[in-house]
Amino acid sequence: MVSCSDPYVSISQLFVYMYSLEPGDVDTVSGWTFTIDPGCPTPYLAEFLLCFACGDTSFIPVMITTQPGISDNMESGEGDWTHYGTYDHWHLTEHRSNSPTHSWYCGIENVWHYTNQNDLSLISPYFVVPPDSALSFYHLYFMETNWDYGYVEIDNGSGWWRTLDEYNGTLNVWTQAYYGISDYNGQTVRVRFRFVSDYSTYAEGWYVDDVLVPMLGVQEGTTPGNIQKMSLSVHPSIFRYSTAIRFTIQDPRYTINDISLDIYDINGRLVRSFDPESWILNHGSTISWDGKDQTNRKLGNGVYFVTLRTADQKLTQKAILLR
Repeated sequence: MVSCSDPYVSISQLFVYMYSLEPGDVDTVSGWTFTIDPGCPTPYLAEFLLCFACGDTSFIPVMITTQPGISDNMESGEGDWTHYGTYDHWHLTEHRSNSPTHSWYCGIENVWHYTNQNDLSLISPYFVVPPDSALSFYHLYFMETNWDYGYVEIDNGSGWWRTLDEYNGTLNVWTQAYYGISDYNGQTVRVRFRFVSDYSTYAEGWYVDDVLVPMLGVQEGTTPGNIQKMSLSVHPSIFRYSTAIRFTIQDPRYTINDISLDIYDINGRLVRSFDPESWILNHGSTISWDGKDQTNRKLGNGVYFVTLRTADQKLTQKAILLR
């Protein structure tokens, strides 16, 4: 049975399925639809109580928001991030950062090393996963090789953390990591950076900065009527060698000289513009992008934004380059 006492949420329909599950089995046992009060703030975290026949209960978090994804450069304080653990040393520091001046650091400030027998967790706020999305962040670390480890993990509100990757040894240059999380499309999730050390020998620690799960399919300056006349898609959105950019514009007001198709990096820097001479507006055009910039140099791993623009409309789609 599912219930919710939140004043902004009303369960309108509930579905319960009866199954006999063995240990380790996974299946859908309940589903429900709910309505949201127009006065509900956004973002807003609601909790649903799931009660099992055996008497156990579990809270399921659901983020209500008009802006899925997460973006934090660690310059606005701890916010809704949480941290805890044995000898918890996670904190914001200015000692090292990717951009501009702060990062999360697992270690002792001004001493610049962690301690022995740590088991520390840094947990992001809950957020909703957009379609075809990826988690990215910058980090560097100094850990005792083969003994002390860092883990990046994800949880969809079940409390069961899934490990995306583990780190060990030394990474002394800020590096951007990427992990596809499309399995969690539409779900409310959170990310955890967990650090574990043994009983002897320590090093400087782990730094994390610029955590991002960008929103896909941004549409700006459009009306419903205009959106139907203009479309943009990138497939695959996560690619290694090339991706197909397809667009259509069915509006007699525009010629190819009124339209631009550009690619920007995550910092808003223009890296590639395409020549409009071969475009076929009314029937659609497809352009293959090989992950190179305007000078034919290979771009690095990262999140890029493909932008189709006219005088009064703009569509943007995300592309993630993983070489």
